[in-house]
Amino acid sequence: MKTLITRTITGIIFITLVIAAFFLPVWYAVLLFFIFTMVGTHEFLQMTSKKAAPHYGLSMSLAAAVYLMVGVPALCSYDDTKLSWFIIFTAAALLIVAAIFICELFRKKTDPILNISVALLPVFWIAAPFDVIVFLTDFWQMPMLVLALFILIWAYDTFAYCGGSLFGKHPLFKRISPKKSWEGAIISLVLTSVLAFFFAKIPLFDEVGMNAMQWVVFALVVIVASTLGDLTESLFKRSCGVKDSGKILPGHGGALDRFDSMFFAAPAAFVIWFFMIQYHNL
Repeated sequence: MKTLITRTITGIIFITLVIAAFFLPVWYAVLLFFIFTMVGTHEFLQMTSKKAAPHYGLSMSLAAAVYLMVGVPALCSYDDTKLSWFIIFTAAALLIVAAIFICELFRKKTDPILNISVALLPVFWIAAPFDVIVFLTDFWQMPMLVLALFILIWAYDTFAYCGGSLFGKHPLFKRISPKKSWEGAIISLVLTSVLAFFFAKIPLFDEVGMNAMQWVVFALVVIVASTLGDLTESLFKRSCGVKDSGKILPGHGGALDRFDSMFFAAPAAFVIWFFMIQYHNL
């Protein structure tokens, strides 16, 4: 009972913090997702340290630089200033990448390719998806699209858990995550798609510019991408022999455990939204 209460309180606080990012000034979103980028990168490096010898300081710096390439320009009012900061952080990121390779020359570790790969992976798997969130929120002025993305991910996870608990018999991906079931996934896919259909009726999401069927397509893409993102993190944890990526969120594990679905879903959501809506307006 105590675990359930802890998990519930943590979940409410976490969801409140994330939702606030789409209603408060952009600096809050930039700061919040920067913190999660750093915490997630730290968790990943700690988790993989059992397998590799990652460049901890350089990898953390690289993740920060890549995130701030988008994060800092989002705080600037003028295009010239935005461009200047983007160039500065891009240059910093390139120098850090070079430093990782150069340092590996002198470390005399047994598996340099693995060490370099582990150092670079957080950029693509963690920092870049958070950049997409900030990019959509600031550059495209679409915070409600990102809010809808998170709502769909949370709804899908909740429906899948409940459906799997009640009706689950056939593992969705037994080798990686034996507790997830096809029954839970299918039930959740249907319910989440129905939820997305009604997004077109909610004035809050009018600015997104999608009709009911486009919302359903959007939801299906998000569902597939988020499932693959969740399974990918499960693969990493199983490979490293850990149950949770961290302990920062009591009852929920680490930051990676809460955002794993988003890492694939955010880029996929941007692409499908862009081609359904923005592409036709260019």
